[in-house]
Amino acid sequence: MHYCCLIITKEFPTNDVLEKALAPFHDDVVYKQPEESRVYPVFMWDYWQIGGRYAGLFKLTVENEEKYKWHYYMNNPRNGRLFRSYLLDKMKGFAEESRKPNFMYKEEDYFTSMGFLDGFLYVDGAKVCDIINFSEVSCYCCIDQNGNAIARETWDGNSWNVDPMFDEKMKNIIANSRDWYACIVDIHD
Repeated sequence: MHYCCLIITKEFPTNDVLEKALAPFHDDVVYKQPEESRVYPVFMWDYWQIGGRYAGLFKLTVENEEKYKWHYYMNNPRNGRLFRSYLLDKMKGFAEESRKPNFMYKEEDYFTSMGFLDGFLYVDGAKVCDIINFSEVSCYCCIDQNGNAIARETWDGNSWNVDPMFDEKMKNIIANSRDWYACIVDIHD
């Protein structure tokens, strides 16, 4: 099954940073343990991707002109540096496959289709303080900036246990993460 996972990081959420945050929850770590002493983490995954089935959940404000320079074509793309977008990653990949990346791909060409005219961009990762709809985003599990994880339900090897405090814990994590980055990851178990 697929699950929406929110990962908060102190560093920009590159694939390496996300992989490091997710590493303790990989099912290989669990299944290498002897069955009789196996300890299950809060959640498990066997593969993941940025956004995936949950792509574009965040609305990134386009008000901060000084930081993002929205009204300029940039030689140094914003995606992968200031925010993460599954869509822009895919479109850039298509252009690179055609061997015409500079001719075929300019991230700014996609901004209006990503919500720019409404005052935001749909993205998969950004600085928490620049995300304007954080309170509307729901997820199944979360890893905070210190590597602590929570999930709506956890498996203990025998049964599923619901965390009735999940939403409250999420509010606290978000409130204490304004200076960090958030990224939506589609995990599969």
